[in-house]
Amino acid sequence: FFFKQKTAYEMLRSLVGSEMCIRDRKEFGEDLIVLNLNEEKFEEKLANLCQEKNITCCFEAIGGAFTSVIVRAMPNDSICYLYGNLSGKPLEGIEVFEFLGSHKTIQGFSFAHDMMQMNLLQKFMLFQKHKRYFSRYLTSHIEKVYPLDQVNEAIKDYQKNSSKGKIILKPT
Repeated sequence: FFFKQKTAYEMLRSLVGSEMCIRDRKEFGEDLIVLNLNEEKFEEKLANLCQEKNITCCFEAIGGAFTSVIVRAMPNDSICYLYGNLSGKPLEGIEVFEFLGSHKTIQGFSFAHDMMQMNLLQKFMLFQKHKRYFSRYLTSHIEKVYPLDQVNEAIKDYQKNSSKGKIILKPT
């Protein structure tokens, strides 16, 4: 199970974060369980969902205080892989004695670092093992393609509609 924070959450087999991701997941026909970060009693609902679904693994990219919200919500013996720090802030809000007693783990994760440690055969085998997953879940919706000489318009469009999909710049 993966979490990715932005405006909503999905607690199923894969990841979701933004409204765009929710739309993309609906295209796959999967049922979503969505919690909005701004929703009343969000933390309580997240904790209930994590306990009910026994979500014990999370990939989190926000960092800061939000990581502690996720870790607190997860059941005992869970692990949270922290792979980014979009908040730009240090981890905070973790109650040490509660954390130690729950046997939860926060571990740094860098796919690039792990890939650098693999030889070519290991990389190939990893890709073969996961290529169905990659092609189904690790895709992006392309909203619009701009020629390179329209970079300013492309940036404005992206800033205005970032949750609709990716903007591609193509050499002219």
